[in-house]
Amino acid sequence: MIKLENVSKSYYGEVEVRVLHDLNLSIRGGLAVILGSSGCGKTTLLNLIGGLDSPSKGRIFFEGKEIPFHDPGQLVSYRRNKVGFIFQFYNLLPTLTALENLEIILDLTTIRDKKEKKDLCLHYLKKVRMEDRAHRFPWQLSGGEQQRVAIARALVKNPSVVLADEPTGNLDEANHEVIMDLIHEMSSEKMPKIPSEKMPSENRTTFIIATHNEKVIDLADHVVRIRNGRIVEDSLDKFNGEGLA
Repeated sequence: MIKLENVSKSYYGEVEVRVLHDLNLSIRGGLAVILGSSGCGKTTLLNLIGGLDSPSKGRIFFEGKEIPFHDPGQLVSYRRNKVGFIFQFYNLLPTLTALENLEIILDLTTIRDKKEKKDLCLHYLKKVRMEDRAHRFPWQLSGGEQQRVAIARALVKNPSVVLADEPTGNLDEANHEVIMDLIHEMSSEKMPKIPSEKMPSENRTTFIIATHNEKVIDLADHVVRIRNGRIVEDSLDKFNGEGLA
């Protein structure tokens, strides 16, 4: 699904700061974990895959097509239609209810019927066990509940991939386990049929998580360990003697 070929990323000021060094990587689905300490380059890697930043060198492919970093219009379309994002600090709009935080995402899709949008949003809130809090504002929800709403928001447009940057970094241990179990569950199955004729009825969503937390390894289908901007371990290498490039 996702393939990186000789990807590097540098930032330029008075001197060049190279964050990623000639990465070659394939991610094929399920739950992939990008593991590494703070500053290792894992967030930069997520931003490149998500089209939020562009590589200084190399190419990135998504579903067999190169991500169009050179074309701002196509890049917006890629982010809108293919990618969902989950952030450490939730980023829910505080003046909107949980339901409205999902509905505003669907304003960017082809769905225009209000009832259809509401039904679809309630469907995904139910998936994350939050349908009974649909009309509460973020300040009325716990951290774990807000993150569940954020997961539903990422899924409501039925993306091919969801990128999560330290999704449990702001949660206590109990909520960490709840959120990770939920992500694992959703990455392991096709999304059930949803009440919309304008969106795919089934879709297996790939989750890619960037984290420093070693505890998530047991849930992952694929673990990529990064150190100083380089891949130092790829759990799929043992299944492919020729590597993943």
